[in-house]
Amino acid sequence: MTRRWPSGPRGSDPTDKGVSEMTKHATTRIGAIALALAAGALGLTACSPAAGANTGSSDGSAGALPTIEAGSFTCSMSGEYRPFNYFDETGKVVGFDVDMCTAIADELGLEAKPVTAPFNSLIGGL
Repeated sequence: MTRRWPSGPRGSDPTDKGVSEMTKHATTRIGAIALALAAGALGLTACSPAAGANTGSSDGSAGALPTIEAGSFTCSMSGEYRPFNYFDETGKVVGFDVDMCTAIADELGLEAKPVTAPFNSLIGGL
């Protein structure tokens, strides 16, 4: 069945239901965008700390932040994924992941401790 556009005012075509196909698509698209924005906003609220949560002291130290090894922030990586983490010519692990580990540890007032492990054991080590 071929849809033909009405030549006169709306409703003059007996097959016209009062809403054009363009309007239907625009409404669907706007609804999808609104849903995506609402989901994004909900996701962001899940990232905010709960009321009264211990977020550290005002000087940037971790306060009573529980750690496995007191005073250290351990980051595990394979050392085989350049430029994110790899060994330099001296055998030290370097790269973006190490820089992020150090920045997070500094922000928490802890010492960064990057460690390496085979890639296939990283998830199991969590």
